Amino acid sequence: MGPYAEVVATPLLLAARRALGHVPFIAVDSVASRQGGREHWALPKTLAAFGPDGAVDGDGWRLRVRARPVGVACPLVVPFAFTQAPGTRAECRFRGRVRLARVDLRGDGLPGWLATGTHLGAVATGQLRVGAAVAA
Repeated sequence: MGPYAEVVATPLLLAARRALGHVPFIAVDSVASRQGGREHWALPKTLAAFGPDGAVDGDGWRLRVRARPVGVACPLVVPFAFTQAPGTRAECRFRGRVRLARVDLRGDGLPGWLATGTHLGAVATGQLRVGAAVAA
């Protein structure tokens, strides 16, 4: 699908000592990414315009994200999985560098669970490989 901008908000849980995620919010600036994410993994990808100042504008909502990394970037290779549709699971693997960050989130028209304010987050650069969604 090529390079594209993306913002994602997801809780990450530990299930049997393994990371398991669910993605309730994800916005991209690529039609191909939106289509592929919806078709292959049931991801709720929506189109948005990404500004150079951290602003992300979608249909009826606006998000302003500012991530302030803290500490040093650490190399990380981690397998994890996510589940979107009941009874399905997609295996993933991230390889890259990660820094903890304070993430300032401001927005209008966002879902209620996506609270504005300062949150603990991460800034990650690297490669994410996502396998096919299969029956869990």
